[in-house]
Amino acid sequence: MNGDPTPPLSEAASSPPPVIANGWSSPRPFSRSATVVFALLAVALFFFRNWSYLTGSRLDSFSYPEVTVSWVLHQDMLLHEEAGKLTKNEKLLLRLIGLRLDGIPEDSERMLRDTITHLDKPQRNRAAVDELRAQLAVLLAETGSLTNAIEQLALLSKSAEVGCFESTFRSMYATNGAGLTRYAPDSGRTELLSGWSHWRFTARGLKCAGNVEKLEKHEASIQREAEHMLRRLIILLGAAWLVQMAGLVSLARCVLRRVPSASVEPAGPRASWTAAESWGLFVRGFFYGLVAEQLLVRLPFLGYAAWLAQKLVLSLPMIALLSWRHWRRDPTSFGRFFGIPKTAKARANLLLAGLALFAICWLSLLWIPELLEALGLKSHWADGVDDVLLTWPWYARIVHLADGICFSPLMEEIVFRGLLYGALRTRLAPLPAAAISAVLFGATHFYGLPGFLGVTLFGFWCALAREKTGSLLPGIAAHMLTNLFIVGGQAWVNL
Repeated sequence: MNGDPTPPLSEAASSPPPVIANGWSSPRPFSRSATVVFALLAVALFFFRNWSYLTGSRLDSFSYPEVTVSWVLHQDMLLHEEAGKLTKNEKLLLRLIGLRLDGIPEDSERMLRDTITHLDKPQRNRAAVDELRAQLAVLLAETGSLTNAIEQLALLSKSAEVGCFESTFRSMYATNGAGLTRYAPDSGRTELLSGWSHWRFTARGLKCAGNVEKLEKHEASIQREAEHMLRRLIILLGAAWLVQMAGLVSLARCVLRRVPSASVEPAGPRASWTAAESWGLFVRGFFYGLVAEQLLVRLPFLGYAAWLAQKLVLSLPMIALLSWRHWRRDPTSFGRFFGIPKTAKARANLLLAGLALFAICWLSLLWIPELLEALGLKSHWADGVDDVLLTWPWYARIVHLADGICFSPLMEEIVFRGLLYGALRTRLAPLPAAAISAVLFGATHFYGLPGFLGVTLFGFWCALAREKTGSLLPGIAAHMLTNLFIVGGQAWVNL
């Protein structure tokens, strides 16, 4: 307001609440004992909500694991076939922008075996297990493991569809088409297959039957689909690489020219909340969001939409609580909380800071798992697979995309960098406060160790950006860009 430099976050947060000059009284302070009770309730409800993730298989999060896995197999093996046409230098270039094309058959086999083990239980659908075993048999046979493929046939259940598939499979692979003079893809022999396995099984049948014309048309359709998928992935990762380069240039500009913090930070002091106020807002908003989610997802009509837009549902009580206690009493506190600057130069600097932050975060998410994998710590194949974007109807995907790209970054930055980091900074230095908030942020994503470390480092950089700029806007921008390329890219590639 008066042009003085913005005080450190720890000093601002520990100062008394501001006097409101618009006739409204300051909010009544939170009771420390009530805050502890809300914290315990929030932790208990959080574990109740995510108990299946913590104690069960990661496949429990998929609505239909057999459908999701079949779709992932289709994508990966098409990329594997297209990768066989690339040179070594082309593969290296694609690896540098984040597209890995080696080891796909082995990863696909592991994925199918994991899902079969997960579903092969008395209470599960036996037909789904047969479909996955049939796809695994085709994968093994096509990649040169015929003996292991025959072993999978022996584990199939006994039915007319299975018998038809098994006899055709043995004729085409075990005897190299002996006695198979005619093959029709719609003859019931491929009812257990879908996607890539169906295409490859059909191509094998046409080849064994000597139907050259149909085989050429069929192979051409597979090649078009593979080229289409690889092209979209290259466009997606190429765009992310270009934005990352722009971010690194922005980072170099800030470092070399030493952009002063006053040109980045918003004019005027930050919201001067006490530690009790910050912790009270954090635990109550988190608890109310969990309660709202658990109630809405159980409603007969709204439950479906509430589940697809979970982050929006979780964020609304937090936004309402902030508005009720602060923003309606003092509208200027809204801008101070988010760090919205008043000058065009400051806004431009925040935009550049967001680009630089995205570059750093993208490198962390891309290469930390790669580094750990080189050390023998491999990510679980289900990490990052969103079955809604793969198999659900288009209208569900739109709602889910809006939630993942817009509402999720906004909510997570408010909760973890706005309230939690602000509360920690009232007692801790920037680095330990950033580390603690980042670890809690990473833990809520339920990834394996490589993914957890990548997301935790992402949260750490965002917290440091909050400290440096005094604004949540760089973190929100970087978070939205990241989710745009990860969540939105996954949906776009699968159109």
